[in-house]
Amino acid sequence: MPSAPRNRRKRSPRHGLLFLAMALAVPQAAHAVRIQYDVGASVLYSDNIGLSETDETSDTVISPELNFDVEQAGSTLELTMNGNLQYPYYLDDTFESELQGQLAGRMNWTIVPERIDFEVTDTLSRQAVNVLNSFVPSNQQQVNVLTAGPTFRARFSDATRGQVDLRFVNTYAEESEDFQGNHYSVATRLERLVRSTDSVSVNLDALQTDYDDDGALFNYRRYDAYVGYTSRLASLYLEIDAGYSQLRPDNYEGDDSAPLLRGNVEWQVAPRTTLSAGFNMEFSDAAEYLIWRRDPLTDGEGPIIDDPSDPLLPIGPQTFKQRRILLNYRFEGERLMVQVNPYYDRIRYQTNSDEDQDIKSLNFYADYKLRSDFILSAAAVRQERELDNQFRNDRYSIYSVALTKQFSRHWHVRGYYQRAERDSSGSTESYVENSLMLAVIYRR
Repeated sequence: MPSAPRNRRKRSPRHGLLFLAMALAVPQAAHAVRIQYDVGASVLYSDNIGLSETDETSDTVISPELNFDVEQAGSTLELTMNGNLQYPYYLDDTFESELQGQLAGRMNWTIVPERIDFEVTDTLSRQAVNVLNSFVPSNQQQVNVLTAGPTFRARFSDATRGQVDLRFVNTYAEESEDFQGNHYSVATRLERLVRSTDSVSVNLDALQTDYDDDGALFNYRRYDAYVGYTSRLASLYLEIDAGYSQLRPDNYEGDDSAPLLRGNVEWQVAPRTTLSAGFNMEFSDAAEYLIWRRDPLTDGEGPIIDDPSDPLLPIGPQTFKQRRILLNYRFEGERLMVQVNPYYDRIRYQTNSDEDQDIKSLNFYADYKLRSDFILSAAAVRQERELDNQFRNDRYSIYSVALTKQFSRHWHVRGYYQRAERDSSGSTESYVENSLMLAVIYRR
């Protein structure tokens, strides 16, 4: 049997609701707001709900769910927000039932056109309490990162512009209390247009952390100085930053510095085919990682699959040096959509840590329209994680196939089969799970 759920503080995803309240409080421009939502319920059966190597336990989970997508693009207000709420109920009481939520949102309010904006972003997600254990409900927590602050712009000439960003970041974790606190940052930029498609910039950034724990060991100041180059062509987008960073811990000696290098490139190879790549070599922490991951949540069209990369980063205040390379291939035809995402991630913490790790992964997703109202989806994830200080290797394999049938304009039925495997050198950390799900969805 999986371990019994611990007594946990009941906390609603109120930080995400705070973002929604702020968005509604901003004066609205006379532009229509696009709102889409799904309301439905699913039944899921798992033959190893606790992801255990030795004590496999089956359970059936009934889960009502709400998915929503809000968008407004106006001269005064730009808003994108998507997320979901669900309440999984375990028929055999394997785990505790509780409200779960995810949110990814961004709001930009133009106070003075081309002069002053105010931006708010929020990301609410479920992360692991202990990344070394299986990502089961008793080892999950709600984590939220809220960012807010003004942007001031100045135009010195037709080709030269300046910008100052002031940001306040609040970090919250349901269980990892050392993650809770605030970040304060200021970023300055002087940009010069080389030609209509290209620009170069000089950037200076400063960041101060202030975690809630008195005398928190991991508070630090960070200073970044770098040069940026951006090119926007008809079929090619390129953005590169190169410079240097200095890290100054507040409560112990050990100042450190390192090169800063990051970039993105996107190439429209053909009308339906896109290649892109991203790379990072810089200081980072869990809060910045979660902000970087702030992407629109799945709209339900693709296969339902758990990407094992989500819960692998420890939620805490520690800083680390990161090297990341991501590649992406995407083809969107009239009937077929294919996406392939290989990536490599190397994380080394500033202090001795058992979570130093190297991650290699290959993700594959595909949708095929059998008919206009019938979609076949498939996904596969192969990932290897090496924990350097623990001499432990974990290999993940996840495969999924799904069918979605649209019966009317609003009603959909969806079913999927998923197989998840972990082969671990850690004692009793391997598992195999097979799961089946059937969902009925009302889409507006």
